[in-house]
Amino acid sequence: MEVSLLSSREAAFLAIAQFEQIPIHEALDIQSEQIENLSFAREVAAGTVKRLLTLKYFSKRLAPKLRLNHREKALFFSALYQHVFMDSVPLYAIVDETTTLAKKYFGKKKGSFFHALLRRLEEFVPEVPGRKNAFDLSLRLSYPPYFIKKMLEEYGARVTIDLLEVMNAPSQVMGRFFGGKAPFSLRKVYKNVYDVGNSVRSYANSPEVYLQNATPVFLFDALRQHLSIPPSSVLDLCASPGGKLLLAAEYFPEAHLHANDVSEKKLCRLKENLEKYQVRASVFQQRGELFQSDQKYDLILVDAPCSNSGVYHKRVEARWRFSPTALEELSDLQAEILERAASLLAPGGQLWYMSCSILQEENEETIEFADSLALTCLHQEKVLPNRKGWDGGFACSFIRKPA
Repeated sequence: MEVSLLSSREAAFLAIAQFEQIPIHEALDIQSEQIENLSFAREVAAGTVKRLLTLKYFSKRLAPKLRLNHREKALFFSALYQHVFMDSVPLYAIVDETTTLAKKYFGKKKGSFFHALLRRLEEFVPEVPGRKNAFDLSLRLSYPPYFIKKMLEEYGARVTIDLLEVMNAPSQVMGRFFGGKAPFSLRKVYKNVYDVGNSVRSYANSPEVYLQNATPVFLFDALRQHLSIPPSSVLDLCASPGGKLLLAAEYFPEAHLHANDVSEKKLCRLKENLEKYQVRASVFQQRGELFQSDQKYDLILVDAPCSNSGVYHKRVEARWRFSPTALEELSDLQAEILERAASLLAPGGQLWYMSCSILQEENEETIEFADSLALTCLHQEKVLPNRKGWDGGFACSFIRKPA
């Protein structure tokens, strides 16, 4: 039976309309085989969600009295994003297909309204405030003002603007190829990590490739350089989807692996990857900060829940969850997990704290807290998002202070 294809714009619109409930990449992955052009759908959907603040600002300038419901906004903003931020997309194609989708989902009358509204884009000039304060930057680059304020305090205006622009660009998908078996046509990024470009479908189901950015592999390697004896037992306290655990299995093949995460949904994804890549591990479902075990571990991995501030280019919904309250709650949780991990550390063992945040409150300040747990920092590394496609991230290894 032949399956009808879903147009890229329709798939993007449907994903945008539910991004607060289902992450963009998950919504598109569910129907990936039925989408005409998955990469185009990803760019439109992810880009629209990234640029929501700027698109809302533009929509008020284009039509100050515009009143649309949630799904209508999703469709309109996707069209506006294509026109403003995707230079290669002709306006007539945007108008025609968006009008067709409006008729299909909202009725003929609303379709005519969309057609008239989108024709206004022919004369629309998308200008935003140009100052470098947090408010103007939030309108221009589409991030919560509080996040920009934190970034300006830590990095200054020049670096902050560059980082925000990097994380507004389409994310690059990379894969770690086991045994160095990557095709010659792929660009090598780091060791056995390659940019897979638009070939995600080709590698997503392969047991020879794990889709993973170069940054966590680099950070894992950096900490491993300061590990004198291979561990015989490894505990990954926040293990799903399994990227760090797969690295541990590769680098420490003699170690007994233990994996934990908080929910059945997370563990289901983890177990799928363990089976796919033929990795054996004891699996637990507990809250990381409350993890109970009679065993002590030689190496404990804490890939901490965080703001995701170093990967806003790929976890596009996460930036809209950022707030002072959310950051404070995450910092408290990170401290609780770190404290619990420290209590499970075997004599002479190491605790590796990692995050995909680039904020000091979730990273460097953790080192200060660790001192109160009788932990000493051996080595720390931070990677900032860059134009080569690397994610942002932080890693630090700890040992227990001598009694």
